[in-house]
Amino acid sequence: MHFHHREGLETVAALGIPDAVVLVSGEAAVARGLRPRHPEGDFDIVTTLQGNLYLEEKLGFQAVRQVIMTGPERSITARIGGPKNKIESHRWAFSRARYLAMGKGRIYIDELLELSDQDDETSIYVLNKAGLLLQKDKTGRPKDEEDVRLIREQDD
Repeated sequence: MHFHHREGLETVAALGIPDAVVLVSGEAAVARGLRPRHPEGDFDIVTTLQGNLYLEEKLGFQAVRQVIMTGPERSITARIGGPKNKIESHRWAFSRARYLAMGKGRIYIDELLELSDQDDETSIYVLNKAGLLLQKDKTGRPKDEEDVRLIREQDD
């Protein structure tokens, strides 16, 4: 598949991660043309442990603990770096909606790949609308609620 909104794809491709990479969250919405990029936004990706260690050990990304949900608290280790520290890499994505329904919210890379389309120029995968809904629904964050609204409007 060819994506026309390429900044995130090209930025991530330039890192040379030696494993599968999935563009998730807001940048996947941007790549799909669902909305423009937020000026303060970052590029969220998911890759394997090998890919994350490459970012940390070869490119100097910093491993940082991030709280992704409170009550009960859930955290994730992200690797942050790249141009202007705008790239956040994780080993899995989180679905609050799935967590609330099933008690488990992690979406691992194998499932993310099934919920994605591969860019024909960079070979990077981009999360599809179903995956974006899984990731963004019921987060309580206004920007995610807006993305969910945009996705559902386009599907009507």
